[in-house]
Amino acid sequence: MAGLYGSYAQVIMQHYRQSRFRGVIDTADYTITLSNPLCGDQITATAKISSSGSTSSYGDKNVIAAKKIIIRFEARGCVLSQAMASIFLEHIEHMSMQEIQAISRADFLAFVNKVLAPTQGAHSSAEVGEFLVGEEIVGTEKKSAGDIVSSMAIGPTRQRCVLLIFDAVQSIVEQIQVTQK
Repeated sequence: MAGLYGSYAQVIMQHYRQSRFRGVIDTADYTITLSNPLCGDQITATAKISSSGSTSSYGDKNVIAAKKIIIRFEARGCVLSQAMASIFLEHIEHMSMQEIQAISRADFLAFVNKVLAPTQGAHSSAEVGEFLVGEEIVGTEKKSAGDIVSSMAIGPTRQRCVLLIFDAVQSIVEQIQVTQK
């Protein structure tokens, strides 16, 4: 089972470190910044109306194009909030605005729990993978890879962290619908 936990933790850390969707669209049509005052996490999502409904490029990086919208994000905060922003944008990459808007908070949290479920039993650096060791410093305390992953359980405070990207995307879709009428 250690390999299973390691592979899911690896996906989370990969999205945290190397998101295809991180960045700012300089000519964005829509921008929203949301934060979690309990922990200081902050996400800024920028969006642009695109003429195509397929994955396209912006600069030298891939971006999400979901039936006429391209979304990128910049974030400051915990591994979980930033990784879930990337994972969620990847998940909705080929969805229409109507499909994105139809995702409820409950659906999103179920998606998050499904993504994180295999990682919640990991407790040692060996189980999570060597590359995660010493990955995050919290205050003056260095956290091990196992501590990082096992702390990802979705309680009320963590829900607010992961919901930042969901709320930002839903707000952008609502703004687009209002301005496109």
